Amino acid sequence: LKQDLLIHHILIGYDGSFLKRNLGRNKEEAYLLCTSILDTLSVGSFKEVASSYSDDGSAKRNFGELGWVSWGSTVPSFEKALFEAETNTLVGPIETPFGWHIAYVEGLQPSPFSFL
Repeated sequence: LKQDLLIHHILIGYDGSFLKRNLGRNKEEAYLLCTSILDTLSVGSFKEVASSYSDDGSAKRNFGELGWVSWGSTVPSFEKALFEAETNTLVGPIETPFGWHIAYVEGLQPSPFSFL
């Protein structure tokens, strides 16, 4: 609760995930695509790759940026991986009900609860 993280992500969904649209890939294919992207990804190329590959509908507009994320504001598996990572690192693949994620933890700042 003491810090918020500036997060970017790439979401690779699959048929049957919470995205509720047909993506033409199963869970295993989504995982393989996610790991393939992660193998060649760098912090410098993250925004371009997010806008090209992410199944998050807003990625074309925001280049995968989720903004400042507080503890308790995302699904637990995503949150746990992010808050255990160091800044300026790539994290993934992270499985959530929406699919597989690659995240970039750009920065951290004190949260509104940091005084507690």
